[in-house]
Amino acid sequence: GDNRVILETPSRQYRLSDIPELLHGDQRELYLRSFRYNVTADPGVSVDCWFTKKKDTTPTGYKTNVEMSSDNFYSPEGIEVEEVLGGKGDGTIDAASLSLCERWNSTRSIRYGGRCHG
Repeated sequence: GDNRVILETPSRQYRLSDIPELLHGDQRELYLRSFRYNVTADPGVSVDCWFTKKKDTTPTGYKTNVEMSSDNFYSPEGIEVEEVLGGKGDGTIDAASLSLCERWNSTRSIRYGGRCHG
């Protein structure tokens, strides 16, 4: 699974798999329902997948001094972001998301250096 940190608080690092804990009601149901369709599976047709992993890319996550809870998550005031976490990618999308297609058997993968998303 994907273990990238998307939100860091003083006491915990949240990953995508932790998101349902913060959602409730219709939003939680819609989020969980979206995983019924595996949009990351090999499409079974020839795919040319090309990308770069060398450019600084933000945001990949956020850091805050506020502890998360459903109440804070849904607060009309929002939460203050202390730091935007970044990593490498194409300047828009992070490398882990871009390289997903490398896991597909039907893919010819080409990595470029220094090119931007677009």
